[in-house]
Amino acid sequence: MNLIKNQWTKDDIKPFLAYLKTFQNKEKEAWARKILNTKLDLLVIPSKRLGEITREIAKGNLKSYLDLEIFDFYEGIAIYGILLTKIPDFDDMLPYLTKYLHVMENWAHCDLLSLPITPQNRNRFLELSDAY
Repeated sequence: MNLIKNQWTKDDIKPFLAYLKTFQNKEKEAWARKILNTKLDLLVIPSKRLGEITREIAKGNLKSYLDLEIFDFYEGIAIYGILLTKIPDFDDMLPYLTKYLHVMENWAHCDLLSLPITPQNRNRFLELSDAY
């Protein structure tokens, strides 16, 4: 599937979910569910593969992908979290982070965030952390 898009649309959701399901590992689901402590549907896609997927999406219009809010599985939320951290501008990133905070469900969703903190936006992140 081509993940580098100038514009993601609602018509891309179903094929994208089908693509993700090709990486599903049902044999490890019980193990992953226990470790993640999640009630969400799980595909158990390896982290390396999720990284490859997010890097490809980020080469295109990642904000149009994020706007689709594909939260059907644990992995969909994880992809969203990884991608929002690739938005360098604080003001552009903040609405996506706020949405993410309402859908993330477990420690792993928190752990994958690598926020773009710079000397210019450090104080804004600190204020945000106090608010959250």
